Amino acid sequence: MSASYDAAFEQAALAEEVGFDIVSVSEHHFTPLTVDPNPALLVGALSRTLSRARDPHPPLYYSAGSLDSAAFAGSQRLGAAISFFAAGAVSMLLERYRSEAAAAGWEPRPGDVICRQFAIVAETQAEAERIRRSFVPRRLLEHPPKLDFEIDPSELGFGAVRFCGTPERVAEQVEEFAATTGVGILDLVFTAGLSTHEETMRSLELFGREVIPCLRLHAPVAAAP
Repeated sequence: MSASYDAAFEQAALAEEVGFDIVSVSEHHFTPLTVDPNPALLVGALSRTLSRARDPHPPLYYSAGSLDSAAFAGSQRLGAAISFFAAGAVSMLLERYRSEAAAAGWEPRPGDVICRQFAIVAETQAEAERIRRSFVPRRLLEHPPKLDFEIDPSELGFGAVRFCGTPERVAEQVEEFAATTGVGILDLVFTAGLSTHEETMRSLELFGREVIPCLRLHAPVAAAP
């Protein structure tokens, strides 16, 4: 547990240093993704590590991982949060979200939509592919989510690394994903438990120093580890 928290502190500090907009935390029990049974405590500890000012009243995002939940988020004027699906599925869910938002009399902005995805950045494509091959523990892939819409299996996301490669390639992938879906905020996960801390730190650094500047030239997409 202490090693997991130590790694989180180092990764968050590096993320802030190299230009990420947001640091996010999740609640996980008995999973190699992160061992964090109480995210409120971790957020409190991170607030002493990070120096950037924080909004005491952040926006509220509602899970939009199904057609029903996407419709509810849109009808209630909430932000939409989607995790790990490919661009086609994300676009389908956000179409329902935006349709219900329009019926409720409002139009979501890009910043009202946040999408979590895995990311690997390395100096070479071969190195990124090497990390990808053992990035996600197999047991996490054996129980796909139950959905209320039909989808090509390739669009299911948990375990798929949508952004993987050199900084140049990852920048292209992110721009294509954002253009296809209209997602305005990316919540990026740089480790799924099997990559080393050093690999994670290097991936974070490359994304921050080489990918984020490219993205800022085209659109104000927030990138959060």
